[in-house]
Amino acid sequence: MRRIVNGEIPAKAIPWQVNLQYRSGPRCGGVLIDQTTIITAAHCIKTFKNTHQFDLNPYNYKIVFGSKYRSPKKNDLILGLDQIVPYPGFKEGNVENDIAILKIPWKHRISYNYEIQRICLPPHKNYLSIQDNSYTPPFDTKWIEDDCYISGFGAIKESKFNSVKSNTI
Repeated sequence: MRRIVNGEIPAKAIPWQVNLQYRSGPRCGGVLIDQTTIITAAHCIKTFKNTHQFDLNPYNYKIVFGSKYRSPKKNDLILGLDQIVPYPGFKEGNVENDIAILKIPWKHRISYNYEIQRICLPPHKNYLSIQDNSYTPPFDTKWIEDDCYISGFGAIKESKFNSVKSNTI
């Protein structure tokens, strides 16, 4: 599997990127898709590597908004979770269905600003509906030739286990 290593972007360039913290430590990145919903990888909510158990206790997680650093800074917006929903078809060791939805409480819903925005999704009348979890792309959509951008928190150099972590997106 190919990886992106040692990427760097200016601060605030990806305002939909969030940082998932687990028990006070950095765990994974995620993407803000609306005022209360974040998408991350399902493997990010497992209890430990090489286990098949999820930690679905929302009190063990925090979301850091508007920061490009793995560790929260003094003025970062940090919120807790209300609900964690892994995709039921996720199987360990397989990248298919590796997705989970994280919900923050409605009373703490995000107000967008220069540093925090929802991700830009393709416009279409059948746009992803959180209520019914359905998405039907139009038949004439040609996303294969479209540009996309990848962001996250990861390695700053190649290693056998990618154990050297980056401080920035």
